[in-house]
Amino acid sequence: MLRAFGYAGFFLLSVIFGLYETFPWNSVKDRLFDQARKEAGIELTAADFGPSWLTGFEVKKLRIKPSPLSETWIELDEAGGRVALLPLLRKKVAGSIWAEAGKGSIEGSFISDEAVLEVDAEIAEVDFGQVQGLRDWSGLPLEGKISLDLSLSLDKKEQKNTKGKLLFSTKGLKTLPGGKAGPLPVPEFEIGAIKLEAPIKEGKLMFEKSKLDGTDLGIRIDGSVQLGWPLARSMANLDVGLKPSEKIFAADPLLKPLLNNFNRTKDDEGFYHVILSGPVKSLRPRAGAGKG
Repeated sequence: MLRAFGYAGFFLLSVIFGLYETFPWNSVKDRLFDQARKEAGIELTAADFGPSWLTGFEVKKLRIKPSPLSETWIELDEAGGRVALLPLLRKKVAGSIWAEAGKGSIEGSFISDEAVLEVDAEIAEVDFGQVQGLRDWSGLPLEGKISLDLSLSLDKKEQKNTKGKLLFSTKGLKTLPGGKAGPLPVPEFEIGAIKLEAPIKEGKLMFEKSKLDGTDLGIRIDGSVQLGWPLARSMANLDVGLKPSEKIFAADPLLKPLLNNFNRTKDDEGFYHVILSGPVKSLRPRAGAGKG
C-alpha cells in the first residue's frame, strides 16, 4: 500500500514538474509586462524569462523604461519572483519579487484582489553608479546609495481609503564633474545623507513642507501625489525648492549669473522653486514662484 502511494506521489510530482517546465512562460511574461505598462506606465523587456523552482520565475537582463517621456532604459542583470498559490483559491493574486542592483537589493511582496492592492517593498542601498541607465534617467551624474521602504494599502474603488507610508534615504550621494540639468551646468557637490518620511493618507502621498538638508544642497517639498488606480493615473501637485550652497556657486562661477534668469522663482530664504504637476507618468517641471 505504501509503495502504491509512493508511486502515485512520484507520478503526480513528475506531472506537475513536467507541466511547469513546459509552461508557456512567454505568455506569462507578455501578460506581466503588459500589466506593468497599463497599471504603472512602465515599459519592460527581458532577454530571458523562465521558471525557477515551483511557482517561481527568473528574469535575465531586465530592462526598465520608467516613463513614456524618457528614452532611457534602466538595466538589471537578474531578477525573479514567486507566485503564492493559496490566495488564488480566494480569487486573489499574491507573490514576491527580488532583484540585485548596484551592490544593493530590491525586494517586495504584494497581494491583490478586485478591491485592494497591498504592497510592501524595499530598496536597500542601491548605488546609482552601479546600475546602467539610472544616472541618465535621474538627469544628474549621481553616485552614492539610495534606500526606500514602502508600505501601501491601495483601495482601487475608494481612493480616500488608500493609506501607507514611504521612507526614503541616501548615503554618500554626490554629483560627478561635467553634469548638466537641462541647460544648466551642474558642478560637483555633495548631497550626503538625507532622510524623508512621507505618510499616505486619504489617498494621497503627502509632503507637508518636508525639509531635506543635504551637505551642499537644501531641498524643500510641499504638496501631494493623488494615488490612482491604475497607478499610472496618479496625479502630482508638488512645489519643490532647491537652495545651492556657496560651495556650489564657487565651484562654477557661471552658475550664479545663469540662475539670475530664474530670480522670479526665488524666495526670501534663497530657495529656487520648481512646480511638478500633472500625471506622474508624463511629469514635466515648470518654473515656480518665489514666496516671501
